Amino acid sequence: MYADGREVIMTDNEILSEINKKWNLDETEGNERWIFKKILNHRKGPDDKLEVLILWDDESETWKPMKVFAEDDPITLARYAKKNDLLNTLGWKRFKRLAKQEKKYMRALRQSQLHAIRQANRYKFCIFIPRTWKEAVQIEKGE
Repeated sequence: MYADGREVIMTDNEILSEINKKWNLDETEGNERWIFKKILNHRKGPDDKLEVLILWDDESETWKPMKVFAEDDPITLARYAKKNDLLNTLGWKRFKRLAKQEKKYMRALRQSQLHAIRQANRYKFCIFIPRTWKEAVQIEKGE
């Protein structure tokens, strides 16, 4: 949901194509992926540009421009800004909306997990337990 109240509805195929575009799943030569563990620090770099110190999976640390990192993973930057009380600081304000929606995302995740648990087949002593009358009738008929 955007700040002005608009929502974007995407199909599963559109979501997958966006993921494929983002990750560029064509394994070509020179197309390397780097995995980071966390953001360690931030600073103003040359030309007063914000930079973040990244701890990579191989335990190395490098300073990267926040603008580049924000394009790849804005949610991690939003969580870092919230944790370090930077959401009202110049340059970090754009992550305020994402940080506020963290509870909403977590709630939706929990609801989807609960839905999957509630809709799963239940068994007791290796016998299927019907949830509805229709399921009970299907079991009786042997379908």
